Amino acid sequence: MELKFYGVNFLVKGVFPQVETIDIFQRRVGPWDFLNSKELKSFCYNVKLKYQAKLKDVLGYYGHGGSGAMVNRRLRDILDEYNFGCEYQYINVSIVTRKGEPVSELYYQLHIPMPGIVDKIDYPKSTFYEKRFDKRLSDTPIKVQSFEDRTRLADILRKKDICARIETEDIVLKKGTDPNMDIFVFVGNPCGGGLFMVSERLKQRLEQEKITGITFEEYPYTISIDE
Repeated sequence: MELKFYGVNFLVKGVFPQVETIDIFQRRVGPWDFLNSKELKSFCYNVKLKYQAKLKDVLGYYGHGGSGAMVNRRLRDILDEYNFGCEYQYINVSIVTRKGEPVSELYYQLHIPMPGIVDKIDYPKSTFYEKRFDKRLSDTPIKVQSFEDRTRLADILRKKDICARIETEDIVLKKGTDPNMDIFVFVGNPCGGGLFMVSERLKQRLEQEKITGITFEEYPYTISIDE
């Protein structure tokens, strides 16, 4: 069964990233971690709005680890109406201006732990290529057995060519994956720099609501569920 998804890219026009971490030594939630209810209540990322940056529904930033996005309350409420297909959580974000004045609008770090991402992909049936920028190093796909195998092969490739990477093209999701999921995140997305993929119906809703700070790009290859 083939699915249609769009890559979500953060806007890079003007000031990017729009926020920066105040304390580079503050604790970060790791890509494989999921905060319990007590931790989630007390945890907060403290960031500062960069000079001339404007508040948007999605703020561009260099992530705190893992796959996520910094979203305001309006976008959070919209996303909660849709199907993530895996566990996710919102981590509180405190934003101040360059002068140290608190920003009243509420923002959250949308955190989707890596297990919810890699556990969906059938790696042996998906298609991977070694690439340098957007050009294949070879027309022969490489065999990848698992996320750990992909990481190992990527490390070997980077030692040969620091600009090279392993990218996913045709993605096969494991049997039993919910065909109605609206958000899909994976490593090696060729749609710009973004990791997020959204369904057509969610894309239409975000465009209808005029969500700012992101653009969409149709995924150029196939995403399907193994039958």
